[in-house]
Amino acid sequence: MHRITLIGVGPGGSDYVTFRAVKSAQNCEVLIGMKHQIAAIGEITGKVIYEESGIEEILNLIGKNEGKAVGVLITGDAGIYSLSEKIMERFGRDSVTEIVPGISSVMAAFSKVKQQWLNVRIISVHGRPLNGLNDAPNHERVAILCDRKNNSPLVVKTLSQMGILNRSKTVYVCRNITCNNEQIIEVNTIADLNIPDDNDKEVVLIVPRR
Repeated sequence: MHRITLIGVGPGGSDYVTFRAVKSAQNCEVLIGMKHQIAAIGEITGKVIYEESGIEEILNLIGKNEGKAVGVLITGDAGIYSLSEKIMERFGRDSVTEIVPGISSVMAAFSKVKQQWLNVRIISVHGRPLNGLNDAPNHERVAILCDRKNNSPLVVKTLSQMGILNRSKTVYVCRNITCNNEQIIEVNTIADLNIPDDNDKEVVLIVPRR
């Protein structure tokens, strides 16, 4: 029987990891996560810790540790475009003993630009095609989750071609939210953006112009 705890560890900064997340990680026998996720949790001793980011590799590690209390660290909140659904598809919902919510990058990004995120349309182009952006003009507030390939310059270029930069909207690029190298960039033209580093984590926001 699998005993899996899915632990949301926030957008990146250790200050944004909840006490519940830390406690849950401490209560696990095995901990699986990426290097920066494990670092955000803080010092954990007496655990078997695997640094892993590949989806299939994480699923295999869970499978190999059946019968143990396994904690899987998930960036942001486990309920938004996360690994949680794949884990439950593979091992069944009853295998998940608890989902620990975390602060999502979307929540944090909206707080940084001092905007509400009520009724926001969340679009992910992280490992997904850019045609998901076609729905962006239909919503007042939009958050777009990027990746290395579909990065902010490409997303903003696509939005510009849709005419969004010329409307009564403000576009922000939020990089590495809550981390030491955080950047919040208000975008008026594509020239406002530089190419992000490979390790940058980006959220693009579209909000009503003030």
